[in-house]
Amino acid sequence: MPDLLTHACTGLLFKAATGGRHVSATVLGTALPDLTSRVPIMGIDLLIRLGVPIPIEAMYPWAVLHMPVANVAACGLVALPFREDQRADVFLWLLVGSALHFLADVFQAHHGEGYFLLFPLTTNTYELGLIGSETTVLYAPALIVITVVAWAARIGWARARGRQGRMRP
Repeated sequence: MPDLLTHACTGLLFKAATGGRHVSATVLGTALPDLTSRVPIMGIDLLIRLGVPIPIEAMYPWAVLHMPVANVAACGLVALPFREDQRADVFLWLLVGSALHFLADVFQAHHGEGYFLLFPLTTNTYELGLIGSETTVLYAPALIVITVVAWAARIGWARARGRQGRMRP
């Protein structure tokens, strides 16, 4: 899977290009599928390895949170604590970030495993197989630099526009 840093950069790059509010919600959305599914699975696996008597089957239900259908529900739960007038926007941008997450994931090759993108409608898996599942780790440093440059340009452009708006003939 692309690492969380790579996923976060996709959200940051998207918002650098498109602008607007809710950058944090978009970036959180890019990480949400992994945070809600992979992290609990890793925690349970660690506990099992440490000798805690947890059945291995305890890991299985968490996998559904890395599927779009359950991720929509996770986005809704994350948006709930926000003020009512912000909730719909936060939910939308969490979904956009999650869509970016799944788009990045589908580029990978998992030796035929793929992702259940349309579950529960079908159990077909999807992947494009263009990059290895850990390839993004190698490119993360360059992607971070590109993201910083994109945001520096965006902030500089916004400041320049702000100065022009204040100047009157």
